Amino acid sequence: MATSSLVISGVPYFERLFLRRIFANPVDSFLRKVVRFTMTHLSIDPGTKDMGWALWEDNELQICGLARGQDWVETVKSLPKFTVSQLIIEDQQIYRRSPINAHSLLAVARVVGAVVSYYDFAKFILVPPAKWKGQLPKDVCNRRTLSKLTEEELRQVKVAPCPPSLRHNLIDAVGIGLWANGRRKFVTGKK
Repeated sequence: MATSSLVISGVPYFERLFLRRIFANPVDSFLRKVVRFTMTHLSIDPGTKDMGWALWEDNELQICGLARGQDWVETVKSLPKFTVSQLIIEDQQIYRRSPINAHSLLAVARVVGAVVSYYDFAKFILVPPAKWKGQLPKDVCNRRTLSKLTEEELRQVKVAPCPPSLRHNLIDAVGIGLWANGRRKFVTGKK
């Protein structure tokens, strides 16, 4: 299968992993994946130096990872270039009493715009953090996200190359995808 090695040699690491899964089976499997590939979406937790991403097909997590760079431009360029039907990315929200510096959120807002431009999608959704996860502490949010995954999806999260200190970015991208799929229901304390 010389053709697959030529295709795989010129693409980033995560795409090579994904393509190897496709090429592991004969051409029939590849054609089925290409046809189904149009029913995919990509969810992203943006950041200036670290950005979590998750690729979904038919509402199931296929692969996820972490894009890293020295600055926000390099980080955006390190995202795998998938062809998907929809992009879901966390928008930035400035809260009055938040200890987070508003200037750092403005930098991440630049990243959001760059990601949308990088993928050039006709359809994208900007979701504020409060809409997909509420005001939960990070550890509670991560546990709830992981509890909604199937065994195969959990395996994808575990095998994704990501330092433990940055895994929360990857898990947030997965959580955003679960929200977009309707598998993560956000419940407020209001009745």
